[in-house]
Parts: sequence; C-alpha cells; structure tokens
Amino acid sequence: DAVISSSFESSIGIWTLANLAGTESHSSVTAGLDTLKWFKTDVLNSPISIQKGKVDISERTIQAKDINFDVLKKLK
Repeated sequence: DAVISSSFESSIGIWTLANLAGTESHSSVTAGLDTLKWFKTDVLNSPISIQKGKVDISERTIQAKDINFDVLKKLK
C-alpha cells in the first residue's frame, strides 16, 4: 500500500495530497495530512477544513482567485 503523508504543506499542498490519496480506493492506510493547525495563516482565503481527520474533496476546487497572494513572500 502507498502511504500519503505531509510534513508542513499549506492548504494547496494538503488539497493535492488528499486528491492523490483519494485515488487509492483499495488502500486501508490512512493518509497523514492534518498539519494545517500549526499555521498562523494560510495561502488560501478560505482554508480547507479537516474535520475528525477527514478532508472532503468532493465539493471544492481551488482556483487562482482562492489564493491570498499577500501572505506569500517574493523570492529574489
């Protein structure tokens, strides 16, 4: 079985990993994606919700308009 886990991704990274984990329909391994609680701010205007260890990926898409670019730091 594949194990999908995160270190400290933003909502965009968690969303991507949750979608990847969702493709593994026969896996009995739980994905370790609940790291958003450690962030003071997130890159999404409305961060994804993780309730009781579950991410509902069926009702949401992420688009550029959803990203809060003000919290991103420009790299030189």
